[in-house]
Amino acid sequence: MVDQKTWNDVLAALCGAAEDFGGVWAERRWMNTPGPVYTADSDFALLGPTNVPEHVALDDERIDIVYRQPCTLAEASRVIRAASIDPFTGYACDGNKFWTPDGVREWWARRGEILRHIEENLMSDSWWGFPCELPVVHTVATSWKTFLKSRAEEYLRKYCYFLDTGKWPSAGDHLPDL
Repeated sequence: MVDQKTWNDVLAALCGAAEDFGGVWAERRWMNTPGPVYTADSDFALLGPTNVPEHVALDDERIDIVYRQPCTLAEASRVIRAASIDPFTGYACDGNKFWTPDGVREWWARRGEILRHIEENLMSDSWWGFPCELPVVHTVATSWKTFLKSRAEEYLRKYCYFLDTGKWPSAGDHLPDL
């Protein structure tokens, strides 16, 4: 369970690894799930999804994106690992400066496009083109799809609360709608 201390620790860990993050918001890939970490022009050789499949997938141009934001220190370490192996230093950790609740809602309204991408591309044996890596792509696709359908809305509502108040919600706090 994420609480304020855990969230602060995650943000501190990400900021402490700033040398691994070189992406810029203006070049952000739109499929990144809203949160502190995102990718801009990053790797396209499956390094992120291969090394951190529980957080990193491929967008419609086969570029790494962060589909599940880190919410624990262990998860932050994994995402930092993905950033550290990206040869283009295209990951960034300053998303909290740019996301707004309205921006999160706009992203959420486009989730159908993401689900179509997962179904039509990531789950297709012909889209990636390298048969030996298809198990990784399919595993990531399944995980991303599951996240979008089961846990993304709650996470995004909590993230909007954070954006509105500057703190992670506690049990009983009223979360904004998407």
